[in-house]
Amino acid sequence: MNQIFQIGIGKLKPHPKNPRTDVGDVTELAESIKANGIFQNLTVVKSDNDTYTVVIGHRRLAAAKVAGLQELPCVISEMDEKTQVATMLSENIQRSSLTVIEEAKGFQMMFDLGASMKEVVSKTGLSESTVRKRTKLLELDYDAVCEASERGATLQDFCEVNSLNDIRLRNDVLKDIGTPNFRASLEKAKTAEVINRNKPEIIEQLERFAVKTNTTDGLAFVDSYYLFDKPEIIPIPADAGHLEYFYAENGHYIYLYKEKLKTLEEIKADKRADDIRFRRNELEELQVVYYKCRIEFIRSCSEKKKVISPVLNYMADLFCSEKGLIGYSEELIASLLGIERDSDYEDNLRRKYRDNPEFVMVCMIFSALEGEHLCYFDNDATYLSNVHLDKVYGFLCKLGYEMSDEEKLLQNGEHELFIKGA
Repeated sequence: MNQIFQIGIGKLKPHPKNPRTDVGDVTELAESIKANGIFQNLTVVKSDNDTYTVVIGHRRLAAAKVAGLQELPCVISEMDEKTQVATMLSENIQRSSLTVIEEAKGFQMMFDLGASMKEVVSKTGLSESTVRKRTKLLELDYDAVCEASERGATLQDFCEVNSLNDIRLRNDVLKDIGTPNFRASLEKAKTAEVINRNKPEIIEQLERFAVKTNTTDGLAFVDSYYLFDKPEIIPIPADAGHLEYFYAENGHYIYLYKEKLKTLEEIKADKRADDIRFRRNELEELQVVYYKCRIEFIRSCSEKKKVISPVLNYMADLFCSEKGLIGYSEELIASLLGIERDSDYEDNLRRKYRDNPEFVMVCMIFSALEGEHLCYFDNDATYLSNVHLDKVYGFLCKLGYEMSDEEKLLQNGEHELFIKGA
């Protein structure tokens, strides 16, 4: 049994590499120590100048100082620096007292001290995958990660951000973690990453016969290329040797034009058509983004156990309404539940219902309401109210969905992409 020594509190120093950077509020612990004393000894290692560095017991040390104690019971241990960090890390992980970024810094400290992945896994009791995921967080902006953690960001949120390869996009999305804008921000970043990969190839193909232009006045529109789509071979127009061709970048599209003499009225009409085309394309892209957000939210409901009340209430409203539940999409339900639409579909659906009836009911209602092409705009990119889509959001919000700032602007017709009426 280890010998316990009473060591003066002035000789005890917090460990400079303690992964837990904040011991938190120790007021209650200090009151308990005043009344009952210290029940559990600290673990320390010898330092210079007749002092000791705490390895286990940082909160007890802080509380004891508040309580006014002069000495504390300690076990003096011999550990190298790597073992000290591993011990502190393991102790705090077991107590669930570390943020994910503090865990990440602790793992990295062990690696910096020469520990192998096998050692880190062995001494912390966590899987290699968990260690890798947390350590990868250190690539992100540290202050932004800390702020996101305070907003309630989960490790899963951070892992989704880390699925992005572009560090700039990662840090941009990080600012929205813990807010209603996070899911849309993540979807937009995923789109941007694909676009950044496809854009050079599409431009390279166009530059075989076209040159870039900053103005389309007097030009005839030929075609458009959505940068998110996988690039295909763009044929060289037959008249490319006789007419000049131009391309212009606008949003997530590249537009192809060719020379054509036009009247002033034709030029004005074409400029308006170009503006409508751009706005419509951007609105359609947002439509896809928020459809994905709604789908992902419903999938997350499988983890929620208290959705039955709003589900039942909403079903009652629907069945009592004039139209009721007209039908639902088996394809969408199968996708949400992760089952195939094959000969076993009905059996698998019943099995899912037995396992989690609330979630299956959520999926059925959602599939009866949702539509991939639901939107708040018409062909001319002007605002169009949509009672059906309002009903989708009404159901989702009853389940805890939070509309992003942009979704609210689309719903109330105030988004800048809408063309205002004359």
